[in-house]
Amino acid sequence: MDKINQEKTAIFKRDHYNHKDAGKTFLWAVILPYVITFMALLLGMSIGSNMGINAEQLVESLGFTIASAVITPLTFLSIFFIYNKTSKISLKACRLSFKINIKQILILISISLICVFGLQYFIHGIDLGLDAIGYNLSNLSLPLNNGWWYLLSVVVLALFPAVCEELIFRGMIFLGLRRNLKDSLAVVLSAVLFALMHGSLEQFVYPFILGLILSVLVLRTGNLLSSIIVHFLNNFIVVTFAFIENMTGFNIITTISWLFWLLAVGLLLVTFGLLYVIDKFYFKHKSNLNVEKTPLQDNKSEGKFPSFYMIMGIIISLILFIVSIATSFGN
Repeated sequence: MDKINQEKTAIFKRDHYNHKDAGKTFLWAVILPYVITFMALLLGMSIGSNMGINAEQLVESLGFTIASAVITPLTFLSIFFIYNKTSKISLKACRLSFKINIKQILILISISLICVFGLQYFIHGIDLGLDAIGYNLSNLSLPLNNGWWYLLSVVVLALFPAVCEELIFRGMIFLGLRRNLKDSLAVVLSAVLFALMHGSLEQFVYPFILGLILSVLVLRTGNLLSSIIVHFLNNFIVVTFAFIENMTGFNIITTISWLFWLLAVGLLLVTFGLLYVIDKFYFKHKSNLNVEKTPLQDNKSEGKFPSFYMIMGIIISLILFIVSIATSFGN
């Protein structure tokens, strides 16, 4: 009898997301990490007051830095499972498959290396520009002064965000948008939402570019694992180079002004050129994402686009984004 009930439950589970799911997911992804972080701060202040630790000391403490780093990805993971459970959506809807061959893995590694090494001068140039106009750059990092801190950083700053952010932004939001919108619009909009989620000016451009690439990868491969791999490798390489720099002082960013800007522009062009070649000759500009397209005008039961939840999520994220900018310039 239990087996029959389980089979009946599985039959009525949706195997796809739509733009309303994307809107609700984004709204929760914007709000909940801030709420949980604020609650953690209040709890920490309550405990710290008994130990003579004030709020500023608590926020600057290593323990709070680690907590802040894990709260967002774990919140995303909770949203993923709880939303799918309560909305009766099959986990297969996120199109995550562990069937991948060596050739695909090598292509994904190549894309990761191209993105990190090809874009870092350009992104560093943006940081230099922001710093020149008085913007206070934020930097969430762990000590990285020994192998154990390096391994913890790989888990906390590379693995957790890669898995949890991809489940939300490419697994639910991009796939939800794509069901009802054109592929190009779904790719761009999901990348904008991904960039807004990071909540700061200096972390807008690179997440936007990376969001575009990761969405296209899911579109081309039909597998969320491809974006998880590239996202993880991207974070892993950044953490590894930060560790190397911290231990040895080695930094691949040149201090020669003319050479820096030449590399920034040149590598940016080479990066997009290489990605275009890979897309044209390996992926052949073809979508392998087997998701039934349902235009909004043909399925009025899914409501208008953008949904109320998407609008609210965008408004709240923009408010937080503006506050972050104002605060950074104020400091």
